[in-house]
Amino acid sequence: MAKRNTQNGAKLPPQTKAGTAILCLLSSVFCPQCLMAESSFTVSDPFIWRDDAAKCYRLYQLSRMSEPVGAGVMMRTSTNLTDWSAMTQVLRVPDSYGCSAVWAPEMHVYKGAYYIFGTICTKLCPTNCVRPMAEKGWQPKGNYLRKRLSTYIFKADRPEGPFKVWSDGPIPPRDWATLDGTFFEEDGKPYMVFCHEWTQMRDGTMDAVELTPDLTRAAGKPVTSSPRART
Repeated sequence: MAKRNTQNGAKLPPQTKAGTAILCLLSSVFCPQCLMAESSFTVSDPFIWRDDAAKCYRLYQLSRMSEPVGAGVMMRTSTNLTDWSAMTQVLRVPDSYGCSAVWAPEMHVYKGAYYIFGTICTKLCPTNCVRPMAEKGWQPKGNYLRKRLSTYIFKADRPEGPFKVWSDGPIPPRDWATLDGTFFEEDGKPYMVFCHEWTQMRDGTMDAVELTPDLTRAAGKPVTSSPRART
C-alpha cells in the first residue's frame, strides 16, 4: 500500500492516474483559485498531479481536433478530488502536425521545469500510416493500420502552461507506433517507458529508452520487455 503523505494536516493521496474523474472525497482547505464547477464529467485517460505549492490537484486530459479548442491538452483543478474547475487549455498542438488528439497526457516535473509526455495521434491518412512489423501477411483490422501514434515531450515553465513541443520529433523510432509514454528517473538518469502498439506488432510490448539530460531525444536504443498476449 502506498504511503499517504500529509501537508498542513490534510491527508493527500499520492499522484494518481485513473480511468475516472469521480474520485474520493477528502476534507481539507485549499487555495481559493481552484474554483469548483463540476463534480461529475466524462474523461479518457486523465492524469492527476498534486500541486503542493498551490495546494490543489491538477487533472490533465486530451482535447480532440473536432472540438472548438483543437487537438491538445486541457487542465482542471480541484481542492478535494471531487469538485473540479472548468477546463482550460494548456497545450495546443500546431496544425502542421496533423494531430487529431493527444492521447494519455502525463505531466511531470524535472529539474524545475514541467513536461507533458503525450501521444500525438494523426488524422487518418493513407500517406502517413505505419506498417506492420509482425509476421508477413498480418495486419490489424479496420482503420488501425492508418493511425500514426507517436510519443512526444512538451515543455512549460508552469504547470498551467502553455506547453510547447520540446522533443526533436517523437522519442521512440519514427517508424514505430507508440503510445502511453511515462517518465521514470533512476540513478540520476531520465527514461521514457512506453508501449509499442499491438496495431503494429500484433503482440505489443512495453519498452524503455534513456533520454538525454535535456529530454529532447532518446539517448540510446529502446529496451523491449516480453510481449503481452492478446486475447
